[in-house]
Amino acid sequence: MAEMGVRYGAGAQLQGLMGGVEQQLCQLCWDAEWQSQEYQVLLDEKTRLGPVIAAARRPLEGEDALRVGATAAFPKGHEVFGR
Repeated sequence: MAEMGVRYGAGAQLQGLMGGVEQQLCQLCWDAEWQSQEYQVLLDEKTRLGPVIAAARRPLEGEDALRVGATAAFPKGHEVFGR
């Protein structure tokens, strides 16, 4: 009889542990799903903003190219404008 009580206690303890593990697994699945959705939102934003950023960069890169060209055409020590 005592052995049966020990087995029952061990079974109940094991069942409690399994319930905790099952709860953690459910939480992990929920977290993974949430992260997947967040990742998709961010990826969509990146995809949407990519062309906008590229369009904004083009004029800036053109200005940089002009500066580099001006620097090459007028090396240091040569004045471009009369002062």
